[in-house]
Amino acid sequence: MFHINHVTPRSRSGATVESNLVLQCPNCSLHKSNKLMATDPLTGAVLPLLHPLQQNWHAHFVLTDEGRCLGITAVGRATVEALAMNADLPRMARFLQVRSGLLAATNPSN
Repeated sequence: MFHINHVTPRSRSGATVESNLVLQCPNCSLHKSNKLMATDPLTGAVLPLLHPLQQNWHAHFVLTDEGRCLGITAVGRATVEALAMNADLPRMARFLQVRSGLLAATNPSN
């Protein structure tokens, strides 16, 4: 089950319109809250979170066989950290989806 999430949160003047709504896993949705920016753990730069309607997921992340999301850009790394994308529950859910063939690992060597 997914949450309907505002890319720009309502608390930050985001409208409830199709161009501002995405499906998001509950873990990421709850960690995103009203965030728009996050810190890249590698460089310390403060950057916008990935905008899933304007940016390509595969340009910023890879998915391992173990279900881990790895940020391959500064925006990807910051988003992974801010949304706790590798917390136990979502990582295990992705692992099971990869193992069952519902998701494909994009970086199976990690």
